[in-house]
Amino acid sequence: TGHDSGFKELSLPTESSSDLQELVEICQPASCGKGDKDVIDPKYRQAGKLDAGCFLTTFQPEHFGIIESIEETLLPAVTSTTDDGLQFRKIRAELYKLNVYSGPSGHFHKHVNTPRSDTKTGSLVVCLPSQFKGGNLIIRHNKQETNYDWSPRGDSTIQWAAFYSDCEHEMNTVTECNRITLAYNLHVTKMTRPEIELYKTIVDPETFPSHEKIRQHLADPEFMTECGVIGFYCSHAYPQTTNELPPPVLKGIDHRIYAIFESLGMNIGIHPILECVPEDLHLAGGVRVGLNHQTYRTTDRGGEDDCPEDDIWPSRFVRGITWITEPKHEQMAFSHVVYGNEASIGTRYSSVAILVIIPPHSQRGL
Repeated sequence: TGHDSGFKELSLPTESSSDLQELVEICQPASCGKGDKDVIDPKYRQAGKLDAGCFLTTFQPEHFGIIESIEETLLPAVTSTTDDGLQFRKIRAELYKLNVYSGPSGHFHKHVNTPRSDTKTGSLVVCLPSQFKGGNLIIRHNKQETNYDWSPRGDSTIQWAAFYSDCEHEMNTVTECNRITLAYNLHVTKMTRPEIELYKTIVDPETFPSHEKIRQHLADPEFMTECGVIGFYCSHAYPQTTNELPPPVLKGIDHRIYAIFESLGMNIGIHPILECVPEDLHLAGGVRVGLNHQTYRTTDRGGEDDCPEDDIWPSRFVRGITWITEPKHEQMAFSHVVYGNEASIGTRYSSVAILVIIPPHSQRGL
């Protein structure tokens, strides 16, 4: 850790309460995100932190097999017939901060991490050996909850948890001593040629539980005989910060859906879908499909203008999509002027979806 007179070394676990207290004292108050700002709010989060540039650590998650375990669980590579990057995805762990939650009041209320990069897929929290009580890490997504209680073995074991970036999580109050963690951002990267040659863990989409059932539907002459489009709103959230959402960044069930249909030879796209509002009644039976992924924009058009979204949010109107899932995550697409008694600002939202184009049965080759 940084120190006025140079560097101070701390080995964990330690029985020296003075060394731990010195670490606590050199930490800065940890902030939390509110909107687009980082603020200090002890009622919401009470913790100390050191930024990655303020300390050095000999701990490397790769040396403990942690990154490999995360790749196999959160980001498995799958066989693919195209060069879309699904085969050779890997994780790069970026050390972000050291956090110290001290008893009797260290805590972090439930929150979702602010997306800061279009390559970020998740977070890794490593709990370093130190005695403490409380401080359970609770992670939630789609009504499922996992509770990590690291305190019973906290003084002797390195423990960790990794989760997707759109998972809600919180940390219960640390009631005694100090809970010390390293926080990492997990980014999706592509393997180099030497890494590809050494990589053995590649999953065949045919092993996914839903693969055979989907194949049977596609092989059925009565299923969308002439053609059709199937839509899946993504189960996970993705930052719309660029004009493209490449398949390698897909997570969990979204990744499996894409891989299954691709392995069956279907044409697949990942598109933002504009929300339907009462003013869109003339579009009944269809949706606006974004031509690409677009960052949030504003326009001074509205009111007497026809469909301001046509210019500021390029899209194609599509009817007849068979939707399998409902929208789960909405993001601001654009804001525009709304005229009433007084002019105001209206905001439209979009959700990311996987669209599968089903060709006529005679062209499916199944």
